[in-house]
Amino acid sequence: MASVLTFAYLRELQKKERTSRKLENLPADFYNTLSEYLARKGMQKDAESARPIIKYIIERREQKVLELAAMSVSADIAPENLLPEEKELFDAAQSLLKAHRDVIGNIFEKKSKPNEKPADKTPEKKDNSEGEEKEHSEEKPVNVQLVVLKDVPSFIAEDLAAHGPWKQEDVVECPSKAAKILVDNGFAKYS
Repeated sequence: MASVLTFAYLRELQKKERTSRKLENLPADFYNTLSEYLARKGMQKDAESARPIIKYIIERREQKVLELAAMSVSADIAPENLLPEEKELFDAAQSLLKAHRDVIGNIFEKKSKPNEKPADKTPEKKDNSEGEEKEHSEEKPVNVQLVVLKDVPSFIAEDLAAHGPWKQEDVVECPSKAAKILVDNGFAKYS
C-alpha cells in the first residue's frame, strides 16, 4: 500500500468517497499507512496539502459508518468495506442506537398503560395499588457511576434525558442500561 499511497491517490480517494454512498474498499492497514505517509513526508509541501484531504476522507468515512449503523438497526444490513477501526465505531454506534430505540419504543408502551389500568381495576383496590407502586419503582432507571475511557458524545438514555458529552477520565453517572452498553463497548468502566 505504501507505494500506492501518493498525493494523487489521496485526491482520487477523496473524490470517490465524496461521490459514492458506499465505503471504498481499502486495505485493513489504511490508517496506519496514512500515519506513516505523513511521518515520512514530514513538513514537505505534499504532506501539508494532503492533511485536509486526509481529514476529509476520515470524516466522510465516519459519516458513512454512522449512517450504516442507523440503517442496520432498522433493516439488519451488513456493512461492507469497514476497516477494523471503523468496525469498532460501527458496533458502538449500533449498540447505542438500539438502546435509544428501545427507550423510544417504551414511549408507546407507557402511553398505552394508563388506558389499560382503569380496565384492570378490581374490588381488591389495596392489592392493586401495591402492585402499581412496585411496577413504577421497577420502571425508574437506576443510575450507575462510571469512569469514561473514551470520549462519549451526548445521547438519550432510558430515562429520556440527555447525557454527555463526556471526556476521557470523567467520572459520571448514567442509567444502568446505558452504562452497560458503554462498558460493553469499551467506552467506560464501572467505578
